[in-house]
Amino acid sequence: MLCAEQTNAGAPIPTQISTAKTALVSNACEMDYNSCRKAYNDIYTGLQKWGKYRLVGTTEEADIVLELHYAPAKPPSTQIPFRLSILDAHKQLRLWTINEPIDYSLTAARSASSLAEAVDGHWRISK
Repeated sequence: MLCAEQTNAGAPIPTQISTAKTALVSNACEMDYNSCRKAYNDIYTGLQKWGKYRLVGTTEEADIVLELHYAPAKPPSTQIPFRLSILDAHKQLRLWTINEPIDYSLTAARSASSLAEAVDGHWRISK
């Protein structure tokens, strides 16, 4: 589960993540263009619906960068390795990394559902 919530009194999440108001979404995809574009669009839309951060177009406007990494599934699996790296937009310092395989099956409806689930149900980054 993509989760960066603090559930106990353990080490704190970097302050930049919990205080950020704006985010740039960066796409570091290793699949074909159409698959990368679809995944990026689905995730971007999910982040907009979530509303935690105002999504912006430059690092100058952003407090953090949400860098998306995904690569092709290795047959026979339909799960693609997915990684979200959160960086300080001004210092390019990696603050947090979350790894989550996403079931990216051959059917578009199931793929979209899985990507939406990853965004809507798992990206809960809070104080």
